[in-house]
Amino acid sequence: MSEQTKYDVVIIGGGIGGLASACILAKEGKRVIVLEKNHQIGGNLQVFSRDKVVFDTGVHYIGALSEGQNLDRFFKYLGIREGLQLKQMEVNGADRIHFGEESVSYPIGQGYDNFAAQLIAHFPEEEKAVKHYCKLIKEVCSAFPLYNLKYESADYFTAEFFTRNLKDVISELTDNKRLRSVLVGNSLLYAGQSSLTPFYVHALVVDGYINSAYRCINGSSQIAKLLIKEIRKHGGEVRKRAEVSSASYLDQHIESVTLTTGEKIYGDFFINSTHPKAMLSIFGTNRFRKPYVSRIMGLKNTQSSFSVHLKFKPNSFPYLNHNFYHHKSEEEAWEAVGVIDENWPRTLMFSMTTSEENPIFAEAASIITYMDFEEMKPWLNSFNTVTIPGERPASYYAFKNKCENKVLDELEKLFPDIRLHIESVYSSTPLTYKDYIGDPSGSMYGVQKEYTNPMSTMIDPRTKIPNLLLTGQSINLHGVLGVTVSAFATCFHLIDPNDIMKKLTQIK
Repeated sequence: MSEQTKYDVVIIGGGIGGLASACILAKEGKRVIVLEKNHQIGGNLQVFSRDKVVFDTGVHYIGALSEGQNLDRFFKYLGIREGLQLKQMEVNGADRIHFGEESVSYPIGQGYDNFAAQLIAHFPEEEKAVKHYCKLIKEVCSAFPLYNLKYESADYFTAEFFTRNLKDVISELTDNKRLRSVLVGNSLLYAGQSSLTPFYVHALVVDGYINSAYRCINGSSQIAKLLIKEIRKHGGEVRKRAEVSSASYLDQHIESVTLTTGEKIYGDFFINSTHPKAMLSIFGTNRFRKPYVSRIMGLKNTQSSFSVHLKFKPNSFPYLNHNFYHHKSEEEAWEAVGVIDENWPRTLMFSMTTSEENPIFAEAASIITYMDFEEMKPWLNSFNTVTIPGERPASYYAFKNKCENKVLDELEKLFPDIRLHIESVYSSTPLTYKDYIGDPSGSMYGVQKEYTNPMSTMIDPRTKIPNLLLTGQSINLHGVLGVTVSAFATCFHLIDPNDIMKKLTQIK
């Protein structure tokens, strides 16, 4: 590639972090290209189709998208909000928290006043605790400027909430063990480990869904498609099946990256939106200080997952406009445990897909539970994607089938006749997520944040390579909102942040 075709910014990885970064930079006049190794672009926004039904792989609902809320404004700046096809979930309970084989479930309402009212109806003696919890979540979220569309410095590490774990903070709110477990009942959203997960992670994740909750009609891949459209509209490029294998240097700066095909892509700046460990293998551990390499390689990932995807018989199972978070006991809500034993699955989320064609009955649903990556040891050498087809051993499919049935057995505690309505079943293991998302252990949310040493698990977008920046779910926070915020934070090192913040604050 000649010098005349050099890009201002080359972005490795086409997940939402890479796509949002490319969209921001392209809108601000930069010549950008996104390089994605897979056939489908979008990372956790990817969907797959079976029997003419679309299934989401990673994003099952989105928060903070009502008029004027933070993700609504970010998406409007990116130019994708108007094109999204969304369905707002049940206002009085977008999530329902359930334990054991009880008949009652606890609603997680939208809007803070409504959220409090719904819980107080179940826990009238805990009104003070519920309202204090709401106040605490708001206080924590207000300490993150960019999350609140502000550009100013913030010393997170001196804040008490940054160095306190989820269990301690929630336990101080109330002595009511059931209320405590309800408040962390949707911890699958961040793979919570109660004695390890910082409270701020819980606060930032649940705040968005308390504000509002939406499902994507016909799949979350529409977000990726709209971002790609905007990138190309502003002169940017997006390439799939373009896997980056290495980098070349001129002095201390990256000059180009090389694809597995041998093609070189030149740029002035480079943004890595893959997992930090994958970043080291691309750009070379010798280019970073040994303590940095040791820190990155020593980072723990969040728990992996196992997903079961159901296609229902036509007009058979009623569509439910909320999610069920089911736990075998109160204690199971607190820990992301994925070891396969007689008690697995200990917790699961049941979420339906929504379509314009069939709003009364559910076409499909997904069930997500935890699974240790260690369970994949017998098949670690296998690989299978659309781009690089492969065949896994028969034992792998037998294992999947066994796990599918265990998950459905647990789901029948919520819906005793559900098997009668199922037409077909598909499943995804930690290996599926490893191969498609590129995370080394197929983790749900990248790097595990730890309250005991928050600085070690917060990764600066800047690196010691002068023209290499980082973004993605492992850098600041995961989820559609968290990664979008991280993309803006990364791009602020290349464009005028004050100008962007002015544009964001002017959006209605």
